[in-house]
Amino acid sequence: MNWPGAQRIYDRFLHYENDSLFYQVYEECEKMAANTTDEIWLENLFSLKRARQGITKT
Repeated sequence: MNWPGAQRIYDRFLHYENDSLFYQVYEECEKMAANTTDEIWLENLFSLKRARQGITKT
């Protein structure tokens, strides 16, 4: 992540409890990142999604 505060926001979203709202916002962000071809943003989104899935499985 390449801007100040990004890790803090990532950590908050990692533990966000409202799954329905999280994934609704996530999908919109994924579309925006894909439309701008922002590979760093997309990779960070995918990383967050994978990490959240790992947390909910335990």
